[in-house]
Amino acid sequence: MMNLFSKIRWVLGTLLLCLMTLSSLAYGQSVDFTPYLNARSVVSLWDSGSRIFAGLDEGGLVIWEHDDMDAPRRLVAGSGLSGNQIADMAWSGRHLWVATREGGLTRIGNPDGELEFRQYSSNLGDLALTAVAATLLGESERVFYAMDGAGIGRIVDGLPGALYSAEQDGLIDNNVNALAFFEDRLFVATPSGISRFVNNAFTDVNDGLGNLVINDLIVDTAGDLLAAGNGGVYRWDAEEEFWTTISSFGSWALELASGPLGTFGLGLGAGNTGIVRQFTGGEWVTLTRPYPRTRSLCADHDLLIGGQYVPDGMTGAVGFGFLGRYDEAMAIETWEMEASLVRNAHGITFGLDGTPWIGSHNADAVSNLQPDGWASIYELASAENDSSGLMNFSSNFLCMATGTDGVIYGAQYTAGVIRHDPVAGRSHIMMPSNCGLTDGNVVNMVVHPAGPVFFLYDWGNDITKVDILVNPDQWRNPESWVSLPLGEGGLGTGPTCWDVLFERNDVMWFAMEGTGLVRWDLNSDLQGPDDSLTWQNMADDRWDEPVAEFPGTFNDPLDAVALAPGPDGTMWVGGNGVTRISYGEFSRIVVVEEHFSQKNSPFGEGLVNGNVEDLAIDANGHLWVATRAGLNRGITEEGVTTFQAWFDLGNYLSDSSYASLYSPDAITVLPGGLYRKLLANPDGTDLLLSSDRGAVLIEPGAGSSGGGTSDNQSRAYLYPNPFKPAEGQGSLKLGGLAADAVNGDPAEVQIYNMEGQLVFENLAVSADVGFWDGRNISIERNDVTTGMYVVRITFAGQTVVKTLAILR
Repeated sequence: MMNLFSKIRWVLGTLLLCLMTLSSLAYGQSVDFTPYLNARSVVSLWDSGSRIFAGLDEGGLVIWEHDDMDAPRRLVAGSGLSGNQIADMAWSGRHLWVATREGGLTRIGNPDGELEFRQYSSNLGDLALTAVAATLLGESERVFYAMDGAGIGRIVDGLPGALYSAEQDGLIDNNVNALAFFEDRLFVATPSGISRFVNNAFTDVNDGLGNLVINDLIVDTAGDLLAAGNGGVYRWDAEEEFWTTISSFGSWALELASGPLGTFGLGLGAGNTGIVRQFTGGEWVTLTRPYPRTRSLCADHDLLIGGQYVPDGMTGAVGFGFLGRYDEAMAIETWEMEASLVRNAHGITFGLDGTPWIGSHNADAVSNLQPDGWASIYELASAENDSSGLMNFSSNFLCMATGTDGVIYGAQYTAGVIRHDPVAGRSHIMMPSNCGLTDGNVVNMVVHPAGPVFFLYDWGNDITKVDILVNPDQWRNPESWVSLPLGEGGLGTGPTCWDVLFERNDVMWFAMEGTGLVRWDLNSDLQGPDDSLTWQNMADDRWDEPVAEFPGTFNDPLDAVALAPGPDGTMWVGGNGVTRISYGEFSRIVVVEEHFSQKNSPFGEGLVNGNVEDLAIDANGHLWVATRAGLNRGITEEGVTTFQAWFDLGNYLSDSSYASLYSPDAITVLPGGLYRKLLANPDGTDLLLSSDRGAVLIEPGAGSSGGGTSDNQSRAYLYPNPFKPAEGQGSLKLGGLAADAVNGDPAEVQIYNMEGQLVFENLAVSADVGFWDGRNISIERNDVTTGMYVVRITFAGQTVVKTLAILR
């Protein structure tokens, strides 16, 4: 039974996301998240007549108003959409359906007014989708979606239904490129030809195709079914059940569109470009396009095209999305999208002016958000040592830092460090050949409050693990640099130094992999932080014995990667968990004050993931923990720390245990993927988090506790749970609430099934009084079936969502 219940709980965790709008209380409401995503390419388009919807390959949806094309807005995952990587869109006549490559489906209602969202991220078979088609059959809405390499699924009137595959149902290929309805029948385009779905069965319909690779299907304004493929463009003859070629397309046909201005095709040109062609009745005529990398077409009203704009000097791996609109004379007007160039963010920092800087893990660019918009460095340096630009397009930006003089440091792993002066707009390249850097394997950079810059190295360098640029103004002068000793009486013998924390001006802690935590007093016991810092006099240095264990915990200081100051002179250490320790300066004894690993119980404290990537402290003194799978905030009061959690949708669904540990309200606009670096600006009012799908600005708010749920709500529970009505358990009850509070202000309870349908409602529930016998609200009062249900509890103006299992 436990295995069955675990599976049910996993299904619940994913299906709960369809009901996220039920909760009026946002988790951690006091925290604001602003995602910084790229807008590299427009890959899908839909025109409602008053609004244009442009799907980006990694940046969500951009929406233009026809009467105000200069003020687009963007929707992202966590604020309406289920995913940021848009694959396809389809209009049923009632809803716009948006398929994503990592987050399932989003249904958008009222596309010309106040948008209404419903997310489908479970019971789909897969979250990685490639295509979607939608239509109305009478009053019934039918939707089919394609899963990446896994066949297709069906949704009828909003309820997910059957899944179909090549192995089980005769679909010609599980890899689906496009879907289209023709004469109320579904046609499926694949690399192996076309399947037709009739009477719940698939039939191959490939006669007449010169090449079986089919990329798109549409119904044109004449009512004909057209197919685009590597052999050109074909028209379906429904009577003869045969495909005929429509003139010579001149290249592989990737996409088709048809509307008032005619029928158009997108072909594949040399160098991965897109060629736009119009069918004149006898031939395909090539149209002028503004940029060669055209990726999408739409002709519902005007002819729209979208794709990628790549300025000179920029690698084609990045770029800006563009939208183009043709008039009746086929003259085109374009709009380019302003955004960060960084797709896979890693290194991050704040400038002295408070603006965020983001460095690409793929070494494509560095982007900076100024008050008037994004500015980026993306060209290669024109001279080896003294020029603005990147070193190459292959050395990752693993870390960035800002000097006390405002200089931005960006380390391109293995190559060196870019030293950029944003005021002068000039850069210099720092390499072992022109300064005191030992080598280019820099994995972190930390700036001392007095100005020196610490460069930390990994296993690629066996000479030193820490170089210190004591005088940043004289960075070329070898006398301005100090290398800290290794071995006993130094940093130890670990392969990598991951972080440094300044206990005070003259005392530093280092996180040395394989060695532990190393404490260095550069001024000796006879001098203090107010004395001159003797960086280059190592005779008076004190090196304490490394901290190599945390007694009583499984957290290991040898795995430490991040350090942060704790309350009352303690220190947070992040690695395979987080540990708060105190250290006796003279006794040299470590005391573990608190320790946490991955959360595994609804009743205990812990992290969303045990793999800690970075730590930061905000202006309120709260600890922020970036783990590979999500984000935590730790609030310490009277020596006890409690944690809040935030996820992106994909990471929330990646672990079946999250549904029982965290409310879906913990899902927000985090960019997704693996999280990497986390830092606070100098006054702690903003934080920046990077991931391999972008970055996000975090504004914790002054003095915010982040608590959203009242103390009464946090203890609310349903019992018995699981509820077994057929076994004489009586009625379901609501517990964990103060009886006087509930009796004076009765709770409202709604119970929903996994399709989001209301099955029961009681608007006057008292604490510990039975209120439901397991039957639905229909006239017949039928018993509800075994399964998982979502329970919405509202009282005192607040709402909380709980889960309930029914077993019969």
